[in-house]
Amino acid sequence: MSDHQPHSQRSHAASSSSSTGHIAAALDAAGSGNRQRLVFEVPARAMIGFKSLFAGLTRGEGLMQRAFSRYGPYKGAMSSGRKGVLVSMADGKATTYAMYDLVQRGTFFVSPGDDVYAGMVAGENNKDQDMEVNPAREKHLTNVRSVQSDEKMVLPPPRQMTLEEAIGYVAS
Repeated sequence: MSDHQPHSQRSHAASSSSSTGHIAAALDAAGSGNRQRLVFEVPARAMIGFKSLFAGLTRGEGLMQRAFSRYGPYKGAMSSGRKGVLVSMADGKATTYAMYDLVQRGTFFVSPGDDVYAGMVAGENNKDQDMEVNPAREKHLTNVRSVQSDEKMVLPPPRQMTLEEAIGYVAS
């Protein structure tokens, strides 16, 4: 611990053991009413992409502030909590017809009409393994129409990422 930290931060940091294999150290915790204030010292590489996860965990209610504290020794490898991905296996334009059948498999990063290519990460799988999908599959048209087969297909909006979120996603 450096001498430039307040006494309360030094005492809390000294009580957390670095031999447990964790890369973050709890420095301070205080709360009043329904609010809780937590202070951690975390390597900068662990903060890449954390903002979106934090917003999801707190349901948008949490406030996060980060500031550089100091350079420190390497704390070890980070565990990856990332799910598998949906990889496009065809070139073309993504279609509503194909994506409607695949929407239960995961969250898409592309919208209908977007260009896709073979090997492109088109979305995130709900399961841990990667899955090849064809978001460019087109509906075979016939002259026979029925009410059931031509129902309106509504897709959830694609997941839009900022540059920081995309770097964090690719890095994990």
